[in-house]
Amino acid sequence: MPLQNVWLDTMLELKDVRKDFDGLRAVDGVSFGVDEGQIVGLIGPNGSGKSTLLSLIAGTIEPTGGQIFFAGEDITHLPANEIFQRGLVRGFQDPSLFFQMTLLDNTLLPIKNQRGEQARYAPWRRFWQQEEHDHSQKAGNMLEQVGLREHFDKSASDLSGGQMKLLEIARSLMGDPRMLLLDEPAAGVAPKLAHEIFAYIAMLRRDAGVTFLIVEHRLELLFNIVDYVYVMHNGKRLAHGTPDEIIDNDEVREVYFGD
Repeated sequence: MPLQNVWLDTMLELKDVRKDFDGLRAVDGVSFGVDEGQIVGLIGPNGSGKSTLLSLIAGTIEPTGGQIFFAGEDITHLPANEIFQRGLVRGFQDPSLFFQMTLLDNTLLPIKNQRGEQARYAPWRRFWQQEEHDHSQKAGNMLEQVGLREHFDKSASDLSGGQMKLLEIARSLMGDPRMLLLDEPAAGVAPKLAHEIFAYIAMLRRDAGVTFLIVEHRLELLFNIVDYVYVMHNGKRLAHGTPDEIIDNDEVREVYFGD
């Protein structure tokens, strides 16, 4: 069951967010909030606007209208790289990895403010060599946590679908996120590994205080760890509540099962 939320500050807030594509409204006036330290689910039938909403929050596409706030700051029109720098990180349904690079190199990519990438330090190894060593140690520890340490020197393309999802989560964590947006982390993953992924998400909230907004169709996994659920349908917010309230909601049952 979800842990009792002990944080009170709002981490993410959406106000009347809208997105049009060539006259089609994919996201239609969505408003909701996620408190710091929560794990929140975002569910709905295919085509309901969930992934588009994650892209709007992460800055990979720009909204037609409305406002998006992260940690109290208006990020509505910020580019994705600046949103990432503020600690809001997105994972994709199809892992966005560099498949010909090793797991270790993939994991090292998101580290911020590396001295070796700065012109005034790059020519002199003594200024960044120890930092590079420390980063490699941290990346190795992150791979250890997700059970991939023994594969650190393999290409990402050699991994199974579930292992790729774990690598993407490990890589995201190297950017020191305050909040992770995950798009179907269990999609196409064998049941045992899917349970491990969700157990790892729960552990990250418990031990590192990471806040999550998760899109997922495998509700039996999602509802075991979330504090709260929002339901989308036809681009709009249809319902919201605890997992038990959503299960008992007649509108949600009709959308999912035609009851």
